[in-house]
Amino acid sequence: MQSIELKPELVLDPTQSFRYGYRNVIVLKKMTFPNDKILTIELSEKQISGRTINLSIEYEDVLSADSFNRVILMEE
Repeated sequence: MQSIELKPELVLDPTQSFRYGYRNVIVLKKMTFPNDKILTIELSEKQISGRTINLSIEYEDVLSADSFNRVILMEE
């Protein structure tokens, strides 16, 4: 397994905490990976408990994802 840290290019609603049902959009820099691999995103708490959430994304999910208008991304 290969591990690379990726920093978000854009976070639509940056916040330090959230409640149940919270939704957000995090944009990563354009990248490629083989279609037989799985992209795993891990989110970790900063608190002592250090809980983590793993999100596995298959190549087909990336291809069928919605895209952003470039104008929206340039507004920041």
